[in-house]
Amino acid sequence: MGIMGSAEYFDAIASRWDSLRASFFPEKVREKAFSLAQLEPGRTALDIGAGTGFVTEGLVRLGLKVIAIDQSWSMIEQMKSKFGNESGIEYRQADGEFLPLDGGSVDYAFANMYLHHTESPARAIVEAVRVLRDGGKLIVTDLDDDDARRHLSE
Repeated sequence: MGIMGSAEYFDAIASRWDSLRASFFPEKVREKAFSLAQLEPGRTALDIGAGTGFVTEGLVRLGLKVIAIDQSWSMIEQMKSKFGNESGIEYRQADGEFLPLDGGSVDYAFANMYLHHTESPARAIVEAVRVLRDGGKLIVTDLDDDDARRHLSE
């Protein structure tokens, strides 16, 4: 079996992602990230590597507009089926290292369980900062345990 790229991996597991993700990032982690970000309703947030919308869901509940980006079309489809025609979400298929957004266009950028899947985490961070407005906040939550990473790739 050949090496599977990140997009192919997530296309293959999209239907199971919510249960896989829950074992690594429960809602309390998301809520802590939101608290540290000092979110303000009505602002715009970017969810990079949005998957099936774990971060997006919480942001919309708090009254933010969300641009949800994922490189896997299957993940985006799962998210769309979960949220239906939720008016506060804009979906885009893209690589987080090359965001299809103008500079200074979002107030918050979230990267949850994303950086360890990129070829260049530094490039992804620079790109996320590029799209932040002055005073915007980048919030990164990711795995810090090699055993957890191995489990996720199984």
